[in-house]
Amino acid sequence: TIDAPAGLTADLALRCFSTLESWIRDLKEPAPADLPPGVQSIAGASVTLRFDGAIIGRGDVLVPAGITPRENPFLTAARDAWKEARARIPEGNDAFAEDRRRLFAADIQISLQLTEAPRVINPLSFEEIDLSIARGLDGVAVRIGDRVEPIFPAAMVERDLSPGDALAACASRAAGDPTLGIRTNPLTQPPALVKSHEAAFYAFRPLHLAQAAPGEPARFLHRGGRVVPARDLTSLSMRQWADGIAARLIDLTIIEPLDDSKPPHPDAEGRICLRLPGTYHAATGKFDPEFATIRQQGLVAAALTRYARIVEKTSPPNHERARNVAIRLLRDILEHIPGGPPNAESDEAAIARDLAFQFLHQDLVYEQSFRPWHEKQGLSSITRWDQILTINRLTPLEEKSPARAISWSARGELAMALAIRKSPQAADHIRDVFRQLSVARLHEAMPWIGYAELTLASATEPGPSIALMREWREEVYGRMFPMAPLGFDDADLSGGISAARGLPPTAESARSVAFLARMLGDERLTDRQEFPKELSRLLSALRFLRQLTIDEFATYAAASPRQSRWGVRRAPWDLRLDPEDSAI
Repeated sequence: TIDAPAGLTADLALRCFSTLESWIRDLKEPAPADLPPGVQSIAGASVTLRFDGAIIGRGDVLVPAGITPRENPFLTAARDAWKEARARIPEGNDAFAEDRRRLFAADIQISLQLTEAPRVINPLSFEEIDLSIARGLDGVAVRIGDRVEPIFPAAMVERDLSPGDALAACASRAAGDPTLGIRTNPLTQPPALVKSHEAAFYAFRPLHLAQAAPGEPARFLHRGGRVVPARDLTSLSMRQWADGIAARLIDLTIIEPLDDSKPPHPDAEGRICLRLPGTYHAATGKFDPEFATIRQQGLVAAALTRYARIVEKTSPPNHERARNVAIRLLRDILEHIPGGPPNAESDEAAIARDLAFQFLHQDLVYEQSFRPWHEKQGLSSITRWDQILTINRLTPLEEKSPARAISWSARGELAMALAIRKSPQAADHIRDVFRQLSVARLHEAMPWIGYAELTLASATEPGPSIALMREWREEVYGRMFPMAPLGFDDADLSGGISAARGLPPTAESARSVAFLARMLGDERLTDRQEFPKELSRLLSALRFLRQLTIDEFATYAAASPRQSRWGVRRAPWDLRLDPEDSAI
């Protein structure tokens, strides 16, 4: 179902796309005679042409009411994008020049957005725009005099612009004054620009069609992707989903040292470790920072080893790959410890190291039994790490303990590490988190604090927080976006869990969902009568996490589809792929 405005139909959008593609593939100049019937209803168009993941041509045109265009906006946008792209086409006068040009044109990937006349808006501030404009669905524009500068929603997603940021950028470009893009300045707020520049502000909702790869059919996109139907979550598809996320993390790892010219770390003794890159920006194809943090790498190692154990019998090759990569990622952050011994109570990176160490302990022991990859001064990596961290010798938890100053997520991880170690202090740390956090904020320490409680509790004595965790589950589902049918604006947000009521859901949902899944499989928390209801609610929450995972629809804007596929976005409108989100 395509929620198209009256006049601009899905059929017209497809005919426009077909016309645009014929111009490009045939190396023709866009011409009015080729326009399909009905284009008079189009008031704005954005054409984006990509080659090998890079944008080689873009044309953005919007004609509000009261302005007479020199030609149809779709035609103008196509001309502008094609003119820019043609400059990249290989030239030459030899016998094969025409063939090279046609081969180049055949590999151009097309994205097209079309809209009817924009609606006038009268915002009081750029912050108001952030709250009132649907991010990733609506575009914005500013008119000053006869100059109109739009930013279409796909470009906002690719550039990581909020609606307010985009509107400020439009104002700056329309006036030719960079200072008008400073959205915090009271003199550049929308009402002030109306007085000083007679500015007019617009918003619009375009239809978006794009090819996932050159030559593929055009697909209608919703916020730069597709709305994943709940029916797609089958046992088979969820196994494929897990395999895809794990395979991407494995493929991203790089050998350390990178090359022979870079000396190895003095403690590495020439052995090969693996490192994980940092957050990947799918639209630009760049990692920022270059390498993941110790915390991110530790959580990815823990996630991969749990995945390896799950698929050990069903997929031995995946088990072996994931287990080996997890061990070598952990080796990197155990052996390359900068700055001397960490403080186990206040250093969040040290806590993440130890949590990963606990998850992989049996694998490390197994590997060292036949492959002594670290023998230095008679100490194995396992012995060295326990001596450095001294997590079993923490001071008792008191009001001014350093552990109380770290983030709630790290406190949950510390409690989990202590619980796995069967430390006598584990119960104190778990109880302290449950006492200090309200039920509405307990998700900040999840899933680790929940895992820690269940790890410490026995089958006969389920633990004092069981009732509280049941209460937390109801509170979490109270913040879940209701399931909406296809065609609704926020259908792609269905099942997402907000950090607080009124906020859009993000990848933070995964922290709660990870423990909700654990609760489903524990009879202390979900009895047989409750199981069908809880399974249904959990599948709704999982649908949103699947929505965040980049599939073949969402790779249209990726600089490298291969590196982006199966990555987990921060939000449907945010193309940053954080390794920690994938791990959780």
